[in-house]
Amino acid sequence: MHSFKFPSIKEEYDGRIIADPNLFIYEKMDGGNVSIRKDGTRIVPWSRGGPLGRSEKYYFNAFRQFVFELLTPEIYNLPENLIPFGEFPHPGYGHIPYDTPYLNKFFLIGVYDTDAHTFLRPADSQRKLAEIDVLRKIKVAPLLRRGSINQKKANELVQHSNLYRGPREGIVLHHYDQAYPNGVKMSKYYHPDFRERDYNKEGIEQFTTLRRFIKAGQGLLAAGEEITLEGVLE
Repeated sequence: MHSFKFPSIKEEYDGRIIADPNLFIYEKMDGGNVSIRKDGTRIVPWSRGGPLGRSEKYYFNAFRQFVFELLTPEIYNLPENLIPFGEFPHPGYGHIPYDTPYLNKFFLIGVYDTDAHTFLRPADSQRKLAEIDVLRKIKVAPLLRRGSINQKKANELVQHSNLYRGPREGIVLHHYDQAYPNGVKMSKYYHPDFRERDYNKEGIEQFTTLRRFIKAGQGLLAAGEEITLEGVLE
């Protein structure tokens, strides 16, 4: 079983004009980063940290149930070299109250081919999962725009989500090109309510944002620790 993990998206979109047919812009979702892997005859659900095992932390039970009840038996036809990655919104994890129909669902964000060492392009990802009859049982991260972006359009795209009554957490730019590691370059752009840094403030106050406190709390949960004010502030 391959140990490849979804790359952490560190780069932020800076507002420059981009025009390229290989650019895909998705809604940035607030959920657990998950994947599904084939290991011989076994199917293994993963979180960002690795195989779920028998851990019962936050969304783990719900994701296991989704994989082994809803996706079975079709998921057992998953080729061993393909890793579907997705977001799994869960009411006990995250800070956006998505509408009930979108909770405890797998939202596909990409499929990685461990033989080719690359992410498949969106159409190919969906085709591969359709071939094993899994695509109809999952959701795909909302594709908001393709081919171009600028500062004005980015600001417009983060304003309203169709998954709940409120703004999107942000957008994620997927720029597919084999010149990039893993075949894709990803960058993110947050709605002001969810940014980790507030440039309208000065000094240390720039970093006292709601998003940063939530991220610190999620880190404590991932480590199996109790969420305390002292832990969040460390």
